[in-house]
Amino acid sequence: MRAVLVFLALGGFWAGLSGETTPWLVLAGVATCAACTWLALRLGANEEAWSPLDMARAVVVYLPWLLWQTALSNLRLVPIVWAPRPAIQPRLARVPDHLRTSFGRALYANSITLTPGTVTVSLDRGSVLVHALTADDADGLQEAAMQRRVAALEPAVAAPRGAAT
Repeated sequence: MRAVLVFLALGGFWAGLSGETTPWLVLAGVATCAACTWLALRLGANEEAWSPLDMARAVVVYLPWLLWQTALSNLRLVPIVWAPRPAIQPRLARVPDHLRTSFGRALYANSITLTPGTVTVSLDRGSVLVHALTADDADGLQEAAMQRRVAALEPAVAAPRGAAT
């Protein structure tokens, strides 16, 4: 049943973004959604307790916050990057990771990368290595506001990462 819900959610997302109705493109969209659903299930996404309702909550609650943070970061970085002598201080920062699910970790890592000024370099057990353009970017990640928001979205019944299922 979960596979059907994942397929329908992906299909609805694709239809909403593409707006295409030509038979070839609809067939390509269906095939892509089926392949993504199969791949997600093959990689074990079905083992975690994320339901389509949890994912919908993430979109409604987390996505607007992430878009706002992205906009703020863009506004903050424009004068830094366009300055005659940019005041950048690139650095690598290791940020502790206390998330329980692989989906939560992936959401967190991608959110870091989507926010201008930071890029996720690697995910290790218990930490995330991030390249930050400025000291403020690195310090902001240490405050863990983004990680707390992602953790709040994780299902309460999720098995601890690495636990046998």
